[in-house]
Amino acid sequence: VAELAKLTCETPPFGTVGPDAELVRALKQEVRRDENAMGRVHDVLCKALAHKECGPRSHAVSVFDILFHRSVVFRSLALVSLDVFLHLGVGTDGDNHPLPGPPTETRQLIDKAVAALESWNDKFGV
Repeated sequence: VAELAKLTCETPPFGTVGPDAELVRALKQEVRRDENAMGRVHDVLCKALAHKECGPRSHAVSVFDILFHRSVVFRSLALVSLDVFLHLGVGTDGDNHPLPGPPTETRQLIDKAVAALESWNDKFGV
């Protein structure tokens, strides 16, 4: 579990285009070895979306997006918790779940989350 958490949440510097390709490869290998790993990855990402800073949240959105496009199992898990993604990634419940950070980082987080949602809708009709 610790290795999955490290692979899932190791945050690159804010503003980086996406997660490190080596980490994504290692995460995919770990998930292939253990059928229960995807559920743990999903749980770790949901916790990362609640982080008090935008950087880890933005990274979680990126990993969410990558896994959503590549895994039927992850898509199923993500759709069950879509409200968490909306509240903590897009800020749809600002009263109970305010987004962190300076306004520029908050805007980048929202833009990244909305772009992910749009791509999911385009590709999967979500």
